[in-house]
Amino acid sequence: MDFLYPRRERRNRIALFVSYGLVACAIGIASVILLYQTDGYCVDKAGAVDRCGFVFVSSRPDGATIEINGKRNKAQTNTKLNLRSGDYTFRLSKTGYRSWERTIAVAGGDVQRFDYPLLVPNTLSTAVVQQHAGGLRLATQSPDRRWLLMADDKSAEVFHLYDLRKPDQPQVSNLTLPLTVVTAGEGQHQWEVVEWSSDNRHVLLAHRYAQTGAVVREYVVVDRQSAAASRNISKDLALAPTDEPRFFDKKADTFYVYNTESKILRTAGLDGTPLTNTQLLHVLAYKSYGDDTLLYVTDTLQAEKPTANTVGFVLRQGTRSVVVRKVAASSTPTNYLLDIARYDGRWYVVLGTSSDKGIYVYNNPVDQPLENSKDLPRPERFVRVIAPTSVSFS
Repeated sequence: MDFLYPRRERRNRIALFVSYGLVACAIGIASVILLYQTDGYCVDKAGAVDRCGFVFVSSRPDGATIEINGKRNKAQTNTKLNLRSGDYTFRLSKTGYRSWERTIAVAGGDVQRFDYPLLVPNTLSTAVVQQHAGGLRLATQSPDRRWLLMADDKSAEVFHLYDLRKPDQPQVSNLTLPLTVVTAGEGQHQWEVVEWSSDNRHVLLAHRYAQTGAVVREYVVVDRQSAAASRNISKDLALAPTDEPRFFDKKADTFYVYNTESKILRTAGLDGTPLTNTQLLHVLAYKSYGDDTLLYVTDTLQAEKPTANTVGFVLRQGTRSVVVRKVAASSTPTNYLLDIARYDGRWYVVLGTSSDKGIYVYNNPVDQPLENSKDLPRPERFVRVIAPTSVSFS
């Protein structure tokens, strides 16, 4: 009946418009706040605006106490934290376990995940499974954690294989390689793990031994299921003393062969195994993933001539390749740090050198749009580490 009272109707209409305006302002303010938060901004209790980042922290076991720069946080793992830009020292602790500590750098708009902290019990219980009278020359575990391969200094061709399907009752057996596969040599011998194949059955080993007073190196693929099927790769592929093989696509019958002297990277297969890749020149270091992805360092970039001052990190996927980063050349190839991984459908690349003050992490660098052909992909984040020595994805 407000139409019978024009003044009352006018007041109600004004109040309605005012309420609409207040709701619109609230939505606008909330939208701006959310927009700033997603862009890495946060507001403290005093109203100051600063750049912030999200840090997700979890641990095994969970429920660990979180200390940041020596101050206890009210949250426990697993949780997420909104922190201002800067350096923080995280310390996770739990009764009965050793503490985990690490310093991290947080940037505005950054999202970091620490899913791997493992708290080790203060007291570990151990049991003797088997004793070895001689010294161990090798101990390596398959990627699926089921098989443990060991070698001692008694014999070059005898290995001890442990089936850890039941860790408290492991099954132990011996593998004896044929004399045509491994060279006995003179004096003591040394074994070094190169890598396991994806089938958890084959492992590529480097074997060093003495021959007429000189140290000789050969490469052997040990077949844990059938010792007689093991292969001497140095003989079968006619490798040069400066050749270093690795599994191609983690397969036991195909290889990358890198010559440390000529800097040539080529592919090779056993028994006529077909390969699509041929060779690359001027390769200083490399990492491979699958059968068509290669991350490598070279002093020859596209049509440019080799240079002694600059090298490039190049990612090649199939027929596409991109120079991800350029750095000053180093006289030691081990100073180049690189690794590649795939997670949730995305390619991640980590690059750096031992002379840097950190490492760079890239997200899908091949698909990153560039304004012009001379531009380089932008890293997703920079992890501050003084003089890093190695990088790898867990």
